[in-house]
Amino acid sequence: MARSLQLSTREVQIVQKVFDDRTDVEMAKDLGISPSTVHTHMERLRRKVAVSDRGELLLRIMCEFLRLTTTPESALPPVCARYASGRCPVRD
Repeated sequence: MARSLQLSTREVQIVQKVFDDRTDVEMAKDLGISPSTVHTHMERLRRKVAVSDRGELLLRIMCEFLRLTTTPESALPPVCARYASGRCPVRD
């Protein structure tokens, strides 16, 4: 997923902390960086994935994950076996 969104290792770490519902200060402490550096990473990450806040970031990451699980060449297993087999009524 990091590859498909072109995220750096640090950006992936920041995303993981967002999913863990960590504040910027908590992220900074966990990662051994300053809160302003976390803020800078968050701003760049939001621009990179074209979102305006943490909620949208979470949704964008989840949508990308789901997209990747439905791509035939993906190494990720499908989240929904019915969707993968074409038996899902909400399939696009």
